[in-house]
Amino acid sequence: MHKLRKSVISVFVTMFILVGCSLAGTNTAKGNTTINIRIGKTSFKAVIYDNETGKALIEKLPVEYKMSELNGNEKYKYLSYELPTDEQSVGKIKAGDIMLYGSDCLVVFYESFDTSYKYTRIGRITDTKGLSEAAGSGEVTVKFTKKKTTALTYNRLTMKVGTKKTIKLIGAKTAKVKWSTSNKSIATVSKGKIKAKKKGKVTITAKYKRKKYKCKVTVKKQIRENTVTKNNTAERIGQTSGDAGGIAKGEGQTSGDAGGIVINNNEQSADNSQHDFTGNGEKTMNKELTLKIGETNIKVDWEDNESVEAIKEIVAIKPLSISMSMYGGFEQVGSIGKSIPKNDTQITTSSGDIVLYSGNQIVIFYGSNSWSYTRLGRISDLDKEELNQLLGDGDVTITIGMEE
Repeated sequence: MHKLRKSVISVFVTMFILVGCSLAGTNTAKGNTTINIRIGKTSFKAVIYDNETGKALIEKLPVEYKMSELNGNEKYKYLSYELPTDEQSVGKIKAGDIMLYGSDCLVVFYESFDTSYKYTRIGRITDTKGLSEAAGSGEVTVKFTKKKTTALTYNRLTMKVGTKKTIKLIGAKTAKVKWSTSNKSIATVSKGKIKAKKKGKVTITAKYKRKKYKCKVTVKKQIRENTVTKNNTAERIGQTSGDAGGIAKGEGQTSGDAGGIVINNNEQSADNSQHDFTGNGEKTMNKELTLKIGETNIKVDWEDNESVEAIKEIVAIKPLSISMSMYGGFEQVGSIGKSIPKNDTQITTSSGDIVLYSGNQIVIFYGSNSWSYTRLGRISDLDKEELNQLLGDGDVTITIGMEE
């Protein structure tokens, strides 16, 4: 359709066909991604829509194409690859629209007009001032690049008293970032290293180039194991009984009076206020999750939230094995097999982040993406290059378990 025309008729027919070179699909503002487009010598900002076509194009960035002229309203390029399609009758083309015709024709429109043809929407240039002049009347070089973003690795954190956490301002020069805390008695910060001091809520602020980036931190009391010091401790194999306030420990049936603590591997019964340490002798909430990618043990700083606690409950009986799939050239994703609590927020991930997507899928990043996720943790013992080697060379299987 974009080949050289041999007659006025073919030009006329082709014009009507191409008028529909628009891209269809959903374009919800929340998930849109901002990119830079340089047309000739002029730069423009554009949003790429939150659909499969947009995601696939972003995966290819940065790219530079010599785009051809057609009909005095568009520049087009036949790609060497295909993109996902979701063709719709768009009705009207607007200057700045970025569309896909068929599955491999990328089109940037610089004039508005009506059309009856179908396209898949990819995105649009947000400010079209000077667009027609930049496009010109012939072939032009168009470069698509990702917009550099500056963002904190965490917007919200939950910490326990006495613990430490390091956050970073991605896209900023470390030495130029000024850190501050809204309440030094609750948490302090130095070069992004946060130390939780006492229970409460505090805001950690990173100031960079006159802009402020904030992370809300909730500090909770440290959970300590119950300790019991009583003189009357009974301990033997078989049936054991303990009086009020005593400790009974055994492998058979065990009973304790009111206020007693029973530690037993089989059946326990006790009256009021009994604390149960059954199973492995320790509550799963006090244990940390473990992660293996293939056969490699991975160190993870897990979040303290409902989603992580729900995963602990799932793997308490036996480890969870998940078949992951590569997606987008920056992540591995796999299904948990059930939905768990989530608290999604719009975040920009970085290499090593582990998140929950849609309440039932775990995503491990070896690149970066902006989306709505619930943070689960972050890999702390591998750098970006090591993660890329581990995750960027084909599908993997991960295993999440509970520490012994």
